Amino acid sequence: MTKREEYNLFFKKSIDDGYTEYGCYTSYTIGDNQTYERLAAKLTLMHRVECEGLIESIIAAQSNKYYEQYFAIDSDSASDDDGIEIAPPNVIIDGKLIISFTDMIQILDEWIDFINK
Repeated sequence: MTKREEYNLFFKKSIDDGYTEYGCYTSYTIGDNQTYERLAAKLTLMHRVECEGLIESIIAAQSNKYYEQYFAIDSDSASDDDGIEIAPPNVIIDGKLIISFTDMIQILDEWIDFINK
């Protein structure tokens, strides 16, 4: 079972007028927080370079090296509003979904592989 299957995430690629768009979706929610939907929404916003940057930040945190507590999806507008907090040994999405570093790296790797196809 892939990590995206474990988190009930579905990756989709669509092409419209020559423009390729990638999306991540889920049909699974945990209570009223819709936490898996929050994760899917974050992945949809992330390009390969942001995924790689988050992986690097997680690895830095694992190695007790410097890292930013809040990861900015768009480096031009860094904000803790982006909802990705690095809180060893986990990543917290929108203050609701706690994902282990290991799981988050695997999810990001799967997303990178998907968008690179």
